[in-house]
Amino acid sequence: MNRLAAIVVVLLIGGTAAAFAYTQGLKQTKSPIVATKVRPHQLSPTCKCPANFRFLHISFGLRRSDHVSIEILNSSGNAVRSLVADRAVQKGYRGFTWDGRADDGRRVPDGVYKARVDLADADRTIDLPNRIVVDTVPPKITGAVSHVTKTLLRVRYRFDEQAHALLFVNGKRVLRSLSYRPSGRVELLLREVPKRAVVALVAQDLAGNLSRQRVLKLNVPRGKS
Repeated sequence: MNRLAAIVVVLLIGGTAAAFAYTQGLKQTKSPIVATKVRPHQLSPTCKCPANFRFLHISFGLRRSDHVSIEILNSSGNAVRSLVADRAVQKGYRGFTWDGRADDGRRVPDGVYKARVDLADADRTIDLPNRIVVDTVPPKITGAVSHVTKTLLRVRYRFDEQAHALLFVNGKRVLRSLSYRPSGRVELLLREVPKRAVVALVAQDLAGNLSRQRVLKLNVPRGKS
């Protein structure tokens, strides 16, 4: 009985050591993909904004040539779009684009997504850690107050979410705030505001969505042009 117990102990120790060695080997194995980038982190396929907000760009470097498949998964882990299916891809830096639509061509619902890369030859499946948010809801301007001094136009604003503040003069954008904030202040030199100009405030959120414009009431001193 004691001999049997000793054998069991030896087998357990041997199995544990083998599992540990295998785990350490996995840790020391270099990932088959490097320099992964997923931009932007938030996108809006429907916004009237530059393409860098409407399309997701996935890029990474392949250490070795492989047969690559890339899927977009929803928050439940279900694949909603196959970007690449078992495509032979040479080693090097490669890029892929997602337009925010599912395999059936319809826009995916707002929510959180992620990308999965499958490498058939390397026998590896890698979930990219980058969080992808699809957001098509425009921000709202909840408050805006303008104040004119001898040299400046100051606008204080409040939004219902983090967003850039954009100022338009006669339909042309002349200013964008430096950071995304739910509230803040922007300033514009008064000489850049023609007499009887129409000045409007617009919020642009992290996904590129634009709010309705808020036309500001100004009292520009006479003689300013």
